[in-house]
Amino acid sequence: MPRMTSTEVDQALDRLGADGQTIADALVELERHPGYEFLSSAALTGETQRRWTAAKESVAGLWSHLASYRAVLDEARQVRERRGRPGQTELTELSDLLTGPAVVLGSEDVPLEQRGLTGPATVVTRTTLADLVASMNTSYRSVADLAATAQAVLSEYAKPLDELASGLTATETLVGQLGLAESGHPVLTEISDLHGEIDTLRETVFTDPLALAGQASRAERITARLDAARDQVDALGSFRTEAAERMRRAAADIESVGAAESAARQARERARAKIAVSLPTVGDSVATLRDQLDEVRALSGDGRWPKAQESMAVLTSAIAEALRRANSARDTATALLGRRDELRGRLDAYRAKAARIGFAEDAELTAGYQRARELLWRAPCDLAAATRALAAYQRLITDKETR
Repeated sequence: MPRMTSTEVDQALDRLGADGQTIADALVELERHPGYEFLSSAALTGETQRRWTAAKESVAGLWSHLASYRAVLDEARQVRERRGRPGQTELTELSDLLTGPAVVLGSEDVPLEQRGLTGPATVVTRTTLADLVASMNTSYRSVADLAATAQAVLSEYAKPLDELASGLTATETLVGQLGLAESGHPVLTEISDLHGEIDTLRETVFTDPLALAGQASRAERITARLDAARDQVDALGSFRTEAAERMRRAAADIESVGAAESAARQARERARAKIAVSLPTVGDSVATLRDQLDEVRALSGDGRWPKAQESMAVLTSAIAEALRRANSARDTATALLGRRDELRGRLDAYRAKAARIGFAEDAELTAGYQRARELLWRAPCDLAAATRALAAYQRLITDKETR
């Protein structure tokens, strides 16, 4: 081992002394870290407990190694202070202390069966100050990472857990106001499950936070479920607030259905009188719809809001379907009359064309016109036959015009 000079010794003592203070400050800062303080005080379980047990041993080892580091450094300072200008003996001793394996890490008795006659009874493990610091640095980073990870999990979940608990409490308050506890609404089961999920997550966060490190946020999944449950409850609350107005609108819509069905029946009768066609009967939905509305009123009056909401949804759908059927029946009947009027107009247009091209008095065309006109002006009108007659009349005009 190269012997150090007096200047190198002084420089090494200054540097190593400063490093020792830096190590001590770092260890104190580590133990003041929020994640470290949490791990030190919490009742840990699972993966976190296992890793923290090892980490505590590492920290104890760090402090022990720091004490050994300082002991070697103190011994070196004492040697340096023997003489103002250290001699070769002092420089050799100082070199051994500052750069050699001067730090005792531990000793171990050699089993009797492994000893020799002149061999040692105890083996001492030593290392240099530089290697000791490198080893301490590895242990320090491992513990610091553990503390930082635990703190990161706590920071990630602490606020969302409080928000989830608050949101669940608000939802339960509204559930109570709506009287859902007596109705057996499915949202009650979901709320109970969410209580369990939140309690389980809270326990994991504060006893085994490392089990959550690197995972997708469980709080987000619970929040999504709570939002869905809250939406259901809010919908019921909105329905309760708007129930009177919605029932009033439903009553008006039922009257509209009655008017639409009456108009459809009238259109059907007109079409049947003038067109030879089979049209389905237009139903009378008003009485049934009024009965459904009465059921909604009764359920609302009893405070059975989930059932009232379901019944209102059924009623709203039934009103829309009845209105659609009535309008469709009216439109179908009206379209048949429109088709007849269209064919009449086309017949007149073809007759005008025949006159324009010089066939106003043509006997064949006149006969074709009369056949089509008779069918179109007959009541009830056979639209299919009239359409064929009109097409035949058109072909006659085209043939004569071509010739």
